[in-house]
Amino acid sequence: LAEHFWSNTEDPLRVYMCKIDQEGCPGGAPGRCNGGRIGRVCAVCPEGQAWSDDKCIDCDGGFSAMLYLAVFLSTGAICGAYYFGNSPPRANVTVATAGSTLSSQILTITQLL
Repeated sequence: LAEHFWSNTEDPLRVYMCKIDQEGCPGGAPGRCNGGRIGRVCAVCPEGQAWSDDKCIDCDGGFSAMLYLAVFLSTGAICGAYYFGNSPPRANVTVATAGSTLSSQILTITQLL
């Protein structure tokens, strides 16, 4: 095959052009890919690997660990906000506190309009 074209070893007469990433398809024998890629038109890395610096490398799990940590911390923040935001109301609200709260809410609504 010519460079930038790929075909499968089971059906070598069906030829595909590598349009998106032409460097992955070196041409030559059917099923041949650069950088350890696999699949139709050399589009993916094998399971457990990721594309980096023109080759497939083993995943170290760092990204998924950061993702789990972010989800865990976000869940904790949401639960904390719910807990502290829904504390029992005070029974000793003064007229001054209620008036200042009402005034600030009216001011905020007026600014939004």
